[in-house]
Amino acid sequence: MQRFGYLHSTSFVPSMFVRRLVLLLAVGVAIVVVLVLQTCRLTIVEADRWLEVADSRLSTERYTPTTRGRILDRRGRVLAEDRPAFDVLVEYEVITGQWAERMAERSARREAGDDWAKLSPRERGERIARALPAYRNQQELLWHNVAAVLGVERAELEDRRNAIKSRVQRMANHLWSIWLEERQEALVGSGRSSRAEAVTIADVAQPIREQRESHVIAAGITESQAAAIRRLAERSPGLHLDAGTRRTYPLERVRVEVDRSTFPTALQPGEGAIAAVEVEVEGPTVHVVGRMRELNRVGPGEALDTERRPERDPSSGELDLGHYRAGDLVGGAGIEASREEVLRGLRGLVQKRLDTGEVRETPAVDGRDVRLTLDAMLQARIKAVLDPSFGFTVKQPWHKSTTQRHVEAEDGSLRLEEVPLGTELNAAVVVLDAESSDILALVTHPSYTREELRTDAASVFGDAVRAPWVNRAVSKPYAPGSIVKPLILTAAVSAGVHNLNTTIECGPYLFPDKPGYYRDWIYKQYGTTFLARFGRGLYGDEAIGVSSNIYFYTLGMWMGVERLVEWYGKFGVGEAAGLGVGFEYPGSAGPRGRRAYQADAILMGIGQGPIDWTPLHAADSYATIARSGLRIVPRIDRDAPIEHRNLRLDSTSVRVSLEGLRYSIEHEWGTGHAIPFEEGRPRELTFDVPGVEVLGKTGTATAAAIVEDPDGPEGPEAARVLRDGDHAWFVGLVGPEGQPARYVVAVLVEYAGSGGRVSGPIAEQVIFALKAEGYL
Repeated sequence: MQRFGYLHSTSFVPSMFVRRLVLLLAVGVAIVVVLVLQTCRLTIVEADRWLEVADSRLSTERYTPTTRGRILDRRGRVLAEDRPAFDVLVEYEVITGQWAERMAERSARREAGDDWAKLSPRERGERIARALPAYRNQQELLWHNVAAVLGVERAELEDRRNAIKSRVQRMANHLWSIWLEERQEALVGSGRSSRAEAVTIADVAQPIREQRESHVIAAGITESQAAAIRRLAERSPGLHLDAGTRRTYPLERVRVEVDRSTFPTALQPGEGAIAAVEVEVEGPTVHVVGRMRELNRVGPGEALDTERRPERDPSSGELDLGHYRAGDLVGGAGIEASREEVLRGLRGLVQKRLDTGEVRETPAVDGRDVRLTLDAMLQARIKAVLDPSFGFTVKQPWHKSTTQRHVEAEDGSLRLEEVPLGTELNAAVVVLDAESSDILALVTHPSYTREELRTDAASVFGDAVRAPWVNRAVSKPYAPGSIVKPLILTAAVSAGVHNLNTTIECGPYLFPDKPGYYRDWIYKQYGTTFLARFGRGLYGDEAIGVSSNIYFYTLGMWMGVERLVEWYGKFGVGEAAGLGVGFEYPGSAGPRGRRAYQADAILMGIGQGPIDWTPLHAADSYATIARSGLRIVPRIDRDAPIEHRNLRLDSTSVRVSLEGLRYSIEHEWGTGHAIPFEEGRPRELTFDVPGVEVLGKTGTATAAAIVEDPDGPEGPEAARVLRDGDHAWFVGLVGPEGQPARYVVAVLVEYAGSGGRVSGPIAEQVIFALKAEGYL
C-alpha cells in the first residue's frame, strides 16, 4: 500500500508539470503573436501615419499673418481696411483657471519627490490644496494687472473670459458629438454593435485645438498699452502680445457741408443765419459694407466656421492656409460677409526641420480688394439731408399726413390719434446710374454705427418703429402706389390690351353704377374729376402726369391678374438683385394662398392690393423704361457679372410714359410740380435745380400698420398700433437739361403722407448732392 501510494504521487507530478509548461508556452506564443500582429499593423497597415507622426516631431511649423483685402468705393476711397494693431492673448487654461490647478499639482509632486508614489489619493489632494492658493493669487494678480493696463473693469474682463469659455465649450461639445457618432458607427460596422451602445461622450472627449491655444482677450490696443502688456507678459505665464492687424472703417464718420439755401423756404434757416453748415454723418455705409464678427458665432443650424473651412480638408488631408483659427474675425454682415472668400487672404507657413535645420517658407497671400459702385461721399451727403434736424424726415404741417398710432386713454383703452408734428420719419434713397444700373447710393434712415452695436445693441434692435438695423432700401416690402403707373402703361400697350390713340374717361368712380367703390383720388380730396378738368377722356401721358386712378384701374382690369404678375416679374418684382449687402426682399406680385379676383387686378393697376417691392425695385424699373425696355440687374460690386434682358417694350409706350413723367413735373396739374404749403405760404416748384431736367412720378401708398406683438394671443387686430398711414414715394429720371437721363433717384418715406409734399423735396436735395459730387 505504501509503495502504491508512492508510485501514484510520483506519477502525478510530471503530469502537472507538463500541463503548466504547455500553458506557459501557449501564453508565450500568444504574446509573440500579439506582438507580431502589432508590429505588422504599425509597420504595414499604419506605417504612413506613424511615419508622419515621427516626421512631425522632427519639424516645427509657424503660421505668419495675412492681410484682409480692402473695400473701396467707386472713386477708390477706403471703406474698410486692415491696419497694424496689437492684440492681447491669454492661454485657454489660464482663462478657465485650470493653469493654477496644474501648477499646484506640479508643485506638490516636486515637493514630495520620490514619496509621491507612496502617498494616498487623499494625501495627494491635501498637498495640492495647500499649494493651490498661491497660484490662484498669481492668476488674480494677472487679471488685475491686465484690466488696469486696458483701462476696463474686472467685470468686463470676466464677461470676455466667460464668452470665450462658452464659445470653446460649444465647439468642443459639437465635435465630441461628431466623434461619438463616428466611433459608434465604426463599432457597428465591425459587428460590435453591443459595444457601440456602451460608448459615451466621456470616451471621446479629448481636448480640442481651441482648448490648447491662446485666445484674444483684447484686440486693437494702443502702442503704450502694448508696451505695458509686453512687460507684464515677461513675468506672467500664459499672457502673450500679438502684433497683428485690426479692421478699421475710415469713413465710419464723415463731415459734409449742407447748403440750406437750397431747401424749400419753409425749411430754410431764419434771417441772419448761416445757410451752409458742416455736419458729421455717422455710419453712412454701415448697412452696405457690413461688419466683422467673432469666430464661430453663427446662427442656429449653420456650420461652424472651423468646420466650413478647417485646417485640413477632411477627404484629402490637404492643408488650407486660409483656414479659421482661434482669434480670427469673420465677415459677419454686408459686403464683409458676402465677399469673405475674396477678402480673406492665405496666411504664410514657416516649416523648420530639427534634424537638418532646413527652413521652408510659404509666403502669405493678402486678400483681394473689393471695389464697389457706391460713392461714399454722395451716400454721406444724402444721409446728412435725412437727419431730422433739417426737417425733411419729420412730420410737417404741409405733409397732409394722417399718420396714426395707438395711445392709451385714462380708462386704459386704446384710441388711434395722429402722431404729433415733429415726429421722426423713416426713409430710404436709391440712386442708380441710368445707363448701367450701377448703384451710386443706397441710403437708409435711421441707421447705426458699429460702436453702437458693440456698446448698446438694445438701441439698435430694441425699437420696432425706428428699426435702425433694417436696410429699407432693399430689405423691407412696401406697397408701391402710383409710381407703378408708367410700368402699367408700357405693359398694357406692349401686351396689346391698350391703344395709345384712345382715351379713357376718368370720372369719380371706376364703375358708375357702384358709387363709393374704386374712387379717383382727386374726387375723394377735391370733389372734382379729371373728366371735368379736361372735358374729355385722358391720354396715357396725361394720366401719368395727373396720376389718374380711374385710368389705371381700367388698365389693371383689362390686363388681369395673371398678365400683371407676368409683367411685374419682367420688371424684376419677385427677384432679388443679389447685391451681397444682406437680406434683400425679392418683391411679390399676385395673391398668395388664395384665388385671384378682378379686384386684385384693379388695385394692382395703381400699385395697391397684392403687390409690394422695395425702393431698389422702383429705381430698377424706371431705369428699364429709360433704356427703352432693356433691364440690367442692379449691382454694387464692380466685379459682379452684368445681367441684362430685353423686355421688348413698345417704343411708343416708352416715349409716352416718359412724356407723362415730364408732365408730372412741369405741368401745373402734375402731382410732382409744386409743393402746396400750409395756408399763407405760396406754392413752390418741387424741382428748381439750375441746368438739370427731372422726369418723375409721385406716389402715396396705403401701407400695413406696424403693430406691437402681432403674434400675441389676441392676434394683430387687437395689438397696439405703433405706426399707421400712407407711404410717400418719388421716383425720377435726372440728367443735364436737354440730354438723356443719367441717373435714377428713388425716395421712400414711411407713413409720411403725400409723395409730392414729402419725398419730392428730398429727391431735389439728392440732385443737389449729385451736383456737389460732380455728377451733374
